Amino acid sequence: MEATMTERETATRGRQRPLDEIIDELIDVYHEPLKLELEAVHKHVLAAMATHDDSHFDHMTDVAEVFGLLKDELKVHVRTEEETVFPRILSGKPVAADDPIHAMIGDHEAALRMLARLRELTGGYRPPAGAGHALESLWHSLAHLDRELRDHIAIEDQELFPRVLAK
Repeated sequence: MEATMTERETATRGRQRPLDEIIDELIDVYHEPLKLELEAVHKHVLAAMATHDDSHFDHMTDVAEVFGLLKDELKVHVRTEEETVFPRILSGKPVAADDPIHAMIGDHEAALRMLARLRELTGGYRPPAGAGHALESLWHSLAHLDRELRDHIAIEDQELFPRVLAK
């Protein structure tokens, strides 16, 4: 399973950008908003759990569980990138076999699998007929998280990490 770059991202990547520019974009455009978005989606999960009716959607517990795992893993992942991986990349040190970049790539694969599971559970984030506002809001926020996270992962896996690993 692979994330793909959006048209906007592909168009801006006609040149090989400096690593610090890529990292700044990842932090400013993806990491900082992601931290806030994870908490917002979590609130939507709690609201949907409190108000959903099993006759409209019977997988809410599964959605909450998968999102909870994704949220927990992403919080650790983002912190590791910002505190360890990105500073190491910017230092110019060669990548060792046990470098945390390899673990980050594995984390991305796990996150993409969790997103795929959320899409499956939610029917592609389409609320069932008769779904209330809480469930509709949750589906909308999960769809946005899904798009943003796949774009974010694409930049790291297709642009940043291959360049660093090729050194």
